[in-house]
Amino acid sequence: MERFLCIINRCIASHSAKSTALAAGVLLLALAAAGLTAAPAHADARDDILIGLEAARRGAHEAAMRYYTKAMESGELSSHDLGMAYKARALSYHDTGHPDKALSDFEQAAKLTPGDPDIYYNRAQILQARGQQEEADKDLQRAAQGFAQRGNAYIDHEKYDAAISDLTKALLFAPDSADLYIVRGLAYKLNGSLDKATDDYTRAIELAPDDPLPYMNRANTLLKAEQYGMALMDYDKAIELDPKYADAYFNRATAYEKILEDEKAVEDYTMAIKINPEDAMAYKRRGELRKGMGQNSLADKDFAKAFKIDPNLDTAN
Repeated sequence: MERFLCIINRCIASHSAKSTALAAGVLLLALAAAGLTAAPAHADARDDILIGLEAARRGAHEAAMRYYTKAMESGELSSHDLGMAYKARALSYHDTGHPDKALSDFEQAAKLTPGDPDIYYNRAQILQARGQQEEADKDLQRAAQGFAQRGNAYIDHEKYDAAISDLTKALLFAPDSADLYIVRGLAYKLNGSLDKATDDYTRAIELAPDDPLPYMNRANTLLKAEQYGMALMDYDKAIELDPKYADAYFNRATAYEKILEDEKAVEDYTMAIKINPEDAMAYKRRGELRKGMGQNSLADKDFAKAFKIDPNLDTAN
């Protein structure tokens, strides 16, 4: 299996929030129960929030606000759930024509759950409608960063649809961010949407043609799609841009194995080992190839080295 790379720790390209037009009155809120903390000590207050969310979904905002307020005044909510209640009530205040109260509730929500990008996105729309563009731009910047970070976190937790949704929102604010396309491409790949992943990596290459990472990721996707020739071309480009890209050699070796070019695969595993002498898996894979080629002595040495580096690695052959 090839190695895939994400760019969770790479910086998101800077962008201007002013370039993004907002649709007036279109606010975001995750209504799923998953937005609340699990197994609360007091379920009644949490249930009141859920009842309020359902009422708001039906347009019964006055009833929704009564339930939110009841839950907030109970003293039984966790900090996170209290922040969600403030956010939900803020949206109902907005929809019933009370922007000042909505802004006040968003402020409380931001204090309780500062990492929630929906808060900043929604508050920005109200601020923009009031002509407070500078404050709105700051909130949009926070929203963009928050959507990107939450999207990355969703990938870590294997929630790929949610990751794609958040990363798509982040791209509304940063349409020229190659990094965001790479991360969303990874989410599409892990979700099995290989064509969409390839499209995102291609867009990243257009934006950052000298960066080996999108070539590497597109090659991995093409490899999974069994398009071995095209994958090899992308691995070649990644290595051309970064001759010390150990994982690109490792993955290119995998592609060579798929087309039965065992000698070339051995050469690439050897390069991966030269760059990273502690790569136990590269030793193991090279050993497997060498054994299949009848080079038993060399294979045994590779298996012994792999086991020495990682005693937990299965080198039984």
